[in-house]
Amino acid sequence: MDAGLLSKVNLSPVPGAAQFPDSLPRRCADVLCHPSMIGLAFALYLAHTLFVVRKAETMYLFRKPSVLLLAVTALLPCGTAARAQQDADVTVIIKAKSKPTTLPTLLVLCDLACNWKLDGEVKGQIEAGGSAKVKVEPGQHMVEATTEDGIDGVKQPSTVQPTGQTMVTIELQPVRDFRLIAQQELRDEGAQARAAKEQAERDLAVRQERERLERERIARDEAAGAWTDSATGLMWTKKDNGDENVTIEKQARQYDLTWQQAADYCRNLRQGGHSDWRLPTIEELHGIESSSGEGHPGHCCEMYHETLNEWRVKGNLQLTGEEWSSTPGPGSKDARYFGFFIMPRAESENRNVHTWKRALCVRPSEN
Repeated sequence: MDAGLLSKVNLSPVPGAAQFPDSLPRRCADVLCHPSMIGLAFALYLAHTLFVVRKAETMYLFRKPSVLLLAVTALLPCGTAARAQQDADVTVIIKAKSKPTTLPTLLVLCDLACNWKLDGEVKGQIEAGGSAKVKVEPGQHMVEATTEDGIDGVKQPSTVQPTGQTMVTIELQPVRDFRLIAQQELRDEGAQARAAKEQAERDLAVRQERERLERERIARDEAAGAWTDSATGLMWTKKDNGDENVTIEKQARQYDLTWQQAADYCRNLRQGGHSDWRLPTIEELHGIESSSGEGHPGHCCEMYHETLNEWRVKGNLQLTGEEWSSTPGPGSKDARYFGFFIMPRAESENRNVHTWKRALCVRPSEN
């Protein structure tokens, strides 16, 4: 192809490409294939038809132009073919100058052995700490990776640049660690819940056993005419040696006891199958004083025998007077006693005094 034709298509000659010879037939073909020449040929053909062919006598004179017209018409396909070949040569040259397009690379790295996909398409496996490369179109892509067991997975979008290599790092180990920690926490919570349930069941069993033992103890106490103080574990006789139904002073005096008589009464008492009864200490008597209003109604003493009093004593014990203790008083012949009515108090008295003094016996509990 000549330099003039290349200048028309804004191309320079390609080094090493075949050059077309600048020949006369080629130039003639270019002239004949020009649109103006084609128009002129058709104009001559029409003039020949309208004016020349009708005159037979002068036909001979115009045979040569007719032959020329036929020759031009015959050369038109040749010119067109040459032009087509010329355009094809230009296309070949343009294609020869174009360079092939190179797609960018996507590099995928995975910290664990995984199976991976690109935009939903399965791409294969990657070894732990390995990588995989793939040619992709520039733009947004979605990279998915799952562990070989299919339990843990990651979806990670990535923007691929038009040139060069884009790297995507898939981290499956943190996902797996988080799942394992969560599962361990669930197991721990389950174990704690089971342990709490088992402990609650044990506590309930212990409480039920205690309640059963308490009912049995109360039944034994009732049968023995006694009451057991759960705070101290001491068993007390349900009543003292008096009779609460006797409120007349003269009749009640028969139950008065000296200290020695009270001590002998408890030592010789056989009640509820027990023979180890004794007089309580002053501290033990003070320990069954009721401070919460708990008590038992009754009468006591000469000045109060017409008045309804309340014995401020636990266990609903039935008392009829002031109770001797085994604790000595300040004098060598004195002993201390405790009064549970009106205002509970501890006092000392001569051991031989027996006015409204009673004996309330105590013993160690069986439990």
